[in-house]
Amino acid sequence: MSKKRHLANKRRKRSKTATSWTHRIFVAARLADKTSGQDEDAHIAAEARLSDLVADALDAGAEKQVLRAIEDLDEAGLEEAAGNVAFHADNAASCMPVIFEGKDGAVFGEVELLLVPMFLISEPGQPLPDKIPGAMDDAQSVLSDLAASLHQHDLIGPATSVFLCPWLYAYADLPDTLSGQRAVVRQMADGFQSQENRMVRPAHTSETVLGEDEVTTAIRFAMVGVFSPFGSDIRESPLLSGFFGEDDFDDDDSDALVLSEVHPSLLAWQEEVEHILTQHLPGVMAARIGKPDWWQEAIHAGFDLRNMTGLIMTVVADHTPENIREKLLATQASVGCYLVDGVSELRIGIVQDGEFVDGFVWNNRQDIDMEIQTVRDVLLQIGVPPDQIRISEMLLGDEQCSDCGEPYFPNLFEEDEGLAHTHNGSGGQPLH
Repeated sequence: MSKKRHLANKRRKRSKTATSWTHRIFVAARLADKTSGQDEDAHIAAEARLSDLVADALDAGAEKQVLRAIEDLDEAGLEEAAGNVAFHADNAASCMPVIFEGKDGAVFGEVELLLVPMFLISEPGQPLPDKIPGAMDDAQSVLSDLAASLHQHDLIGPATSVFLCPWLYAYADLPDTLSGQRAVVRQMADGFQSQENRMVRPAHTSETVLGEDEVTTAIRFAMVGVFSPFGSDIRESPLLSGFFGEDDFDDDDSDALVLSEVHPSLLAWQEEVEHILTQHLPGVMAARIGKPDWWQEAIHAGFDLRNMTGLIMTVVADHTPENIREKLLATQASVGCYLVDGVSELRIGIVQDGEFVDGFVWNNRQDIDMEIQTVRDVLLQIGVPPDQIRISEMLLGDEQCSDCGEPYFPNLFEEDEGLAHTHNGSGGQPLH
């Protein structure tokens, strides 16, 4: 065999080895599926093998091949195995084993990275900050208070340690791939091991100069690393296990079991954090805090906070506590779905006492029917009568004011044509 052909064969073999993640994960996932419910030791070993393979693939930047393995398993009718690979991929993007130097020597455990979604409202004329003041080793700092609050409200077990990154990240700062997320988890894990902050500073901070009376709102995400030693009882850490004391609820209270966010310890922690931020975070007038969670769940919760808080603020703006109930009973809300640059968005027009007063754009993050239902639920919860909420069944094109470029909002109560058209003169109203 010529040297040239021999080298070509070596190149082909290397290429084949480099692209074998999909097949290897497929085989490992199928084995884990076969051993489930049979040989427990074999199943544990198969799950560990699958977990390591998925993590190694993400470390190698082969995320597309992990996703391809999930697709192949689905196509082969192995839906549970596909879901198992998806779980291990999410787990690898949020968790990493580490050796942590404790007081009594090396401790083996796992760092889990959680995002805390925040909806922040600035003080008039003030930009929103991109950093929490203080340092973790300063017991009097805001950063230390926030980290300690997780222990104080029994959200994490006594055996765990907490590292809170000082930076506040915009959505655009967060990696949009599993491999990128795992790289951030590694930075957090390195921080635990070295006791140094190695997190990258956010890049997408607002440079907008606000007028003296202007306020701005934004979704921000804080990153929290929680270290748990191997062998510790996960049920001692309800935030990590998802267990929020279901025994405290009645068996018939199914909503309470599903919506663990209603648990008193979590609500008390959220209220405390909101108070700490509004009191000590420069330029922040108000804050709403979501449940700490893995990447996708926390990001979705962040947009929910933005949507719900923004819609409520739009509806109740300029209302005093004395007249708010009367105003809500006289409020009409029109919901329309608009196609803007190929992306659907919900616009809600608000009419009070027969006059258009404001509009709100709801950012879609899930199925449009679910988003519309959520909009309706929020409006009902704050007191808008159900017969005064109307939803267009048509997908409408983008409509903007030709003079100022601001979007038009539907007013489905003005006339019948408003159900189908949302432009100037036929049911639409500009936000000026």
